[in-house]
Amino acid sequence: MAKTTAQATPARRIRPDWRSREVRPSNKVVARRVSEDDHQALKRFAEAHGTKIAEMIAPAVEELIEQARAFCREIDVQDQEMTAKAS
Repeated sequence: MAKTTAQATPARRIRPDWRSREVRPSNKVVARRVSEDDHQALKRFAEAHGTKIAEMIAPAVEELIEQARAFCREIDVQDQEMTAKAS
């Protein structure tokens, strides 16, 4: 009689953990919900210009980020001045 080695196999397939392989540069997203019609209009507009929606809105988002950073810097300076006066 030939020797056989019985090996237990898992009942379910082990699914890979995609979260550990996630390599996006940032986990924060700035978004706005739009209607299906608005999304189709944006998509057609972007395709007509040979680009993607994300690439078209990127300059406006970058400008908004710069304005927010300038605002935060101004508030931080004001807070430091108030702390210095209180001391």
